[in-house]
Amino acid sequence: MNLHSILGGSRIQKNKKTRPTKQPPSSSSRLTDLGPAPIHTLPNTLQAHQHTLSSMFDPIPQTSGLTSTQTAHILHSRLAIPPVTSTRHIQALLSLTPTAAERDLSSLIHTNTVRRITVPRRGDLAILTTDLETLLDSHATLTTAAATAFKAFLRANPAAQTLPPQALPQSQIDTLVRAGFLTALLDNNSSSSSLRTRPDKHYTHISLTAIARAAAGTMAAVGGDGALHSAGGSGVRGAAESAAGLTIAVPGMGAFLKLAAAARAHLRGLLDRAAADGEMAERDLRARWDGGDPEGARAKRARGEFASVLPARTKKWRELHGLTFEWVLGEAVGAGMVELFDTGSVGRGVRLVGDGGV
Repeated sequence: MNLHSILGGSRIQKNKKTRPTKQPPSSSSRLTDLGPAPIHTLPNTLQAHQHTLSSMFDPIPQTSGLTSTQTAHILHSRLAIPPVTSTRHIQALLSLTPTAAERDLSSLIHTNTVRRITVPRRGDLAILTTDLETLLDSHATLTTAAATAFKAFLRANPAAQTLPPQALPQSQIDTLVRAGFLTALLDNNSSSSSLRTRPDKHYTHISLTAIARAAAGTMAAVGGDGALHSAGGSGVRGAAESAAGLTIAVPGMGAFLKLAAAARAHLRGLLDRAAADGEMAERDLRARWDGGDPEGARAKRARGEFASVLPARTKKWRELHGLTFEWVLGEAVGAGMVELFDTGSVGRGVRLVGDGGV
């Protein structure tokens, strides 16, 4: 028996620390909702398209903290993004009704001003006809004959989404496919690939003798164009492709779609982490997008301390190449992921309403 047991334990009782529980947001903590608030009230599709392109990226700040390699990567990645916009982003900026906006876009399409590019399960993209023709003329691997013939087809068929199998010679079609201006979208039940790709993606039983004679990096080095078809397989010259035709595309549009999806996912993550009720004042959400903490920044400024975050440490610059908050907000509204509302006191509010394809 020890002294501790005789005295009946310590006279000093320590309170056990309990973890604070996350309380659901009360109705008083929610932002006041005075009704919907538009992003912009632009009058027509052409202005909305140009505004979306011009407001996509922020200039690289002088005191960014980015290395020269990171800066070069950002600039190179921006150049790889084609001058396209999503039609739903355009509609989010317009003061027109959805029907009037679609009518305005259709008139631009039929006058060869704008071309619509349809991406299955990903929505529609829009590109100026002049921009698409500039891409055709400036592409390094595209022959003049193929570019001229394809431009003639596009001008004669302003609303066409696909290229019929016999519209151009096979050699020109192959060149356009490799350049990224045509894509073969096959039936999902087909055993062949859903995209027209290099045969090395699907086939390995190719003559080693023929490959050994070919220069590295060429189509011949992987069996040649149509290797599967020649061997009796379902390669790039398959019957399903001939029947379905080829879909008109824009080089780099895959990079654009991937970047837009990543930006929407990041915006959704910011709202999820910072707001239990899925809504936040736009000014605070903008600050978080740019890498700041609104509450912490205000406290630091009040103490006279440095309140900024170096761009090199933010996802906006590390992964999203400097996308502006305005651009991703328009994408999110157009995708049906968020809605804007008037708070009456702190400007516009942003509220999560869907997944936006994320």
